[in-house]
Amino acid sequence: QAIITSNFNVTAKTNQSMIWTYPQYFQSSIREKVVSANSTTAYTIDNSVGTIFLLTLTANTTLTFPTVTEGQSFTLYIKQDATGSRTITWPSTVAWPNGTAPVITTTANRTDAFAFNAVGSKWIGVIGPKNYTGV
Repeated sequence: QAIITSNFNVTAKTNQSMIWTYPQYFQSSIREKVVSANSTTAYTIDNSVGTIFLLTLTANTTLTFPTVTEGQSFTLYIKQDATGSRTITWPSTVAWPNGTAPVITTTANRTDAFAFNAVGSKWIGVIGPKNYTGV
């Protein structure tokens, strides 16, 4: 979910030929909301609460993604807890390179990055850098 803030200074007036003159000043900024959560055995990505997810695995987890709506996207960071060795079961609605879901890093306290873009009837899975420390 994007948070949009805007400042408007708009003058609108008509002249004799009814032509509108308007925006003399417009400024805006967009920030993405980060959703941090711990998983259980199941976790559902909800794009209505954010588009960047930092999910700490506390169990082997089955993910559920939102209904594929073309043009939507989100970023998912998967972090192992202090125990590590947690696994992910990906939704069947994800298309991966070469048709093979990635194996996530299982080292304790390490993080992998993934991006997902809705195209057609699938989430296109993009495998980002893996094995981050300190996230």
